[in-house]
Amino acid sequence: MKQAHSCEHSVAGTAVPGGRHEKTVPHMRGPRGRATPESKAQSVLTQELRRQRNMVSRMSDTDREVSLVLDILRELTRDPAFVALMNTRGFIKLPRLLRERLTGRPR
Repeated sequence: MKQAHSCEHSVAGTAVPGGRHEKTVPHMRGPRGRATPESKAQSVLTQELRRQRNMVSRMSDTDREVSLVLDILRELTRDPAFVALMNTRGFIKLPRLLRERLTGRPR
């Protein structure tokens, strides 16, 4: 079996010998000193993985924030004084989508 290169590298934050985590994959050089197509593809895939992990993290943060706001609104809508204040300001009904999110069921 042909061994491409003897340099060790890590993919997407996996541990490499020596106990460190390497986040990037250096381009392996071909016979003319240029990056190989395989190393370029690996680099693109690593960047895409990093981008997707960042997106998942941001989505998770947003989900926590939405949950917090919904919990606060649920608590406020149980308070008769808050409901009376909203009614005096002209807010008689909650919008349908907000009501569904607060109650957890469509109407």
